[in-house]
Amino acid sequence: MSTKILQINFKFNVARDVYERTVAPMASDFAAVPGCRWKIWLMNEAESEAGGIYLFDDAASLDAYLKGPWSPR
Repeated sequence: MSTKILQINFKFNVARDVYERTVAPMASDFAAVPGCRWKIWLMNEAESEAGGIYLFDDAASLDAYLKGPWSPR
């Protein structure tokens, strides 16, 4: 098995502090995603863009994440 990396970027339309207060409680939820080893939170305030880089144990874990409730749809 080989690990898999996923990068997700998206635009946000609120002030940075509002965004950070909104997503901060989700950190523990992401930490509990099965097969996700880590997440790096991304922030480009100048472009109003945020996102994350995730490392998954394998393709099956990544696929399950993409089909689950945390999927970036």
